Amino acid sequence: MDAKITKQRLSSMLSYDWVKIIGVIVAICIVWSLIFTMTATQITPTQKFYVYNYSGNRSFSATGSKFGELYNKAFREEFSYEILETGNEDLTTDINTILEARFAVGEGDLLFIANAKNPNDSYNAVDEEGNNIKDADGNDVYLYHNYTETFARGRFRYLYELEGTNNYFTQAEAYLGKYFFNDNGKADWENGKLDEVKAKADFRTRVKKDKRFKTEAQLLAGEAADIARLNSYRDALKEFYGYLDQELVKFETITLTLSETETKDYTCYLNLNPSTVQVDEATGNEVRDENGYPMYNETVPNLGLEQYLAYYEDVVNDAGETKRVQTSRNMCVGFLTMDVLEEKYRVEEGFQCESLLFVNLLIRSAHGLES
Repeated sequence: MDAKITKQRLSSMLSYDWVKIIGVIVAICIVWSLIFTMTATQITPTQKFYVYNYSGNRSFSATGSKFGELYNKAFREEFSYEILETGNEDLTTDINTILEARFAVGEGDLLFIANAKNPNDSYNAVDEEGNNIKDADGNDVYLYHNYTETFARGRFRYLYELEGTNNYFTQAEAYLGKYFFNDNGKADWENGKLDEVKAKADFRTRVKKDKRFKTEAQLLAGEAADIARLNSYRDALKEFYGYLDQELVKFETITLTLSETETKDYTCYLNLNPSTVQVDEATGNEVRDENGYPMYNETVPNLGLEQYLAYYEDVVNDAGETKRVQTSRNMCVGFLTMDVLEEKYRVEEGFQCESLLFVNLLIRSAHGLES
């Protein structure tokens, strides 16, 4: 049998079988791609930090916004070794669709949202008898929910409560209490000393399947990084309580209607720039500027927060004239939790403190406290 390969035979084979050859090559590439994808270490919800910018807010990337720079700084200098990837998203259109998709896989750590009127979420004003209130022209009078109410009405289960039993901060204290002890061996997250032996042992248990820590040298470096992480969480909690005591920030409570007869108050937002309309003590009237627009007392000086976060608001003067302004008054942040989901979509216990690292950086930067 003549099986000699000749140019003619090779040319003939390629002429008739080139499609099969390409198909085999493509199939091999797909198989290898699947093998690498299936065997690669997947980033967990704990290792990814994701923030959202709610409807009505100025875009994270808008001209004049320094949010991106601050976020990158947090990734470089504030977050622990465990954060491998960050993401951020402006929620403008199709909010519900986007959030359903993101939350379904446990994606989300912080939500920036204004405690201000949402022009797209109105309801009828009613009197004590339940009748619609009319204006002088006989038209229905409408009131508006705040953005904070709009979000929480359908998704309050994704927001940590910030006061009461088992809130975000008490959970952080309980977690740190597992590692910090006083001289009598009692848990003392605030003034105790870190039990490094326990921290190291727990770290090695947690990273047994983590490909970043295979050699003894890698494990030793990881132990040091985890000790730094725990100390940073403790420092962050103490730092935040200081800001709260100084009233640089405050908690916001909203009332949700659970049924026709039941309502519940939820303290689930942190106001980063508590602001109120200025009032003349002598007359009790609102203070207006030279153009008749209301003036405000803001906690953050010199537009310090506005360079990072802002929303758009229509304000009306004494003459009924309206102008659209950019402001950070009563800009809030919600601490997101995915504890209602399956365990694989949740952040591991304690690692929710990464959120506080960024919030503290934002507060420091807005108030010019950054050294």
